[in-house]
Formats: sequence, structure tokens, C-alpha cells
Amino acid sequence: MPFDIITVTPTLTTGAYADNEVLFTSTEIKLPHNKCQLVSLSAIFTDTDTTATVEQNDREIIVMFFKENTHQLGTIGDGAPSITGAQIATNVSLGAVRLVNSTGSGEASLGVPSIFGGQAPNDRSAASSSLPKLILAEGSTKNTCYIQGLYEVGGADTYEASDLVITIGVKY
Repeated sequence: MPFDIITVTPTLTTGAYADNEVLFTSTEIKLPHNKCQLVSLSAIFTDTDTTATVEQNDREIIVMFFKENTHQLGTIGDGAPSITGAQIATNVSLGAVRLVNSTGSGEASLGVPSIFGGQAPNDRSAASSSLPKLILAEGSTKNTCYIQGLYEVGGADTYEASDLVITIGVKY
């Protein structure tokens, strides 16, 4: 089976984020095939306008995969998600992955930029990364699915609109 690497840069708000806020809304992912298995997921905040000492905090992002782009989690950087269960079902949820940047496990040792490793959504205290086995599948648009993100833990960090780069490894 062939592999591919997909890089996406979702649009962020430039205001300060709080815990449990919508980090970004639907960002298109062009898949190399109509169905792909997720084999890796990582992210990096390329932010250089904040000092490393301010950014040396643990952060967790939840990245959600959807077949459709019908409903948004909510408004970027403007409070908790407002999406309903019925809307998630309409979007056709493909699964979710937690991205963690932990000062205790070394992912934050670079300071700026900050590297995030992927792990299972309910595995907060994991010592190693282990992704859930997700199948990414096209929706009504050929070879396309979507991601949305929740800034679950992190404090009042601020970013530029293009400061988050997500790298997705797939097998098809």
C-alpha cells in the first residue's frame, strides 16, 4: 500500500485563546484516494511573536475528522463549541485525535516552535503516542474530508492566522 503526507494550515484567530475554545473550523484535506488510513498526525505552532517562557505550558488540541463540511464547531476563539450531536452526525464524524505538547514529556523543549504529537483522545497521561485507527473517507466532494479543532488546554496563547501547521500521514 502506498503512503502519503498531507500538510494543512488551518486559519486561526489572532486573539487570545482560552481552554475549551474552537481553535479552527473546517479545513479541507485533499486525500490521495477516496479512503485512507490515518497512520500519523502531528502539528507545530510556528509562532515567533511570543516569548518561549510564555509558551512553555502544556497544551492539548483535539482534531476532529469529518466527511462533510455542513456545520462548524462554533466560532473560532469565541467560547466553547456550539455544535450539536445531530450536526456532528450530519457532518459524518470519522473520529478524533488528541494532539499533546507536554513540558513533562519533552515535546515543549524547543520552546518556540512547539511540536505536538498525536495520541488517542482519552489518553491524557500517556507516556507515548498511540493514534486511534481511523479511516479517512471522502464525502460528497471527491477525495476530500475536513478537520476542525478544539483548543482543549493551553491558557491564553495568541497566534497569527497561519501559525498552526498540521501534518497527516496516510496509507491507501
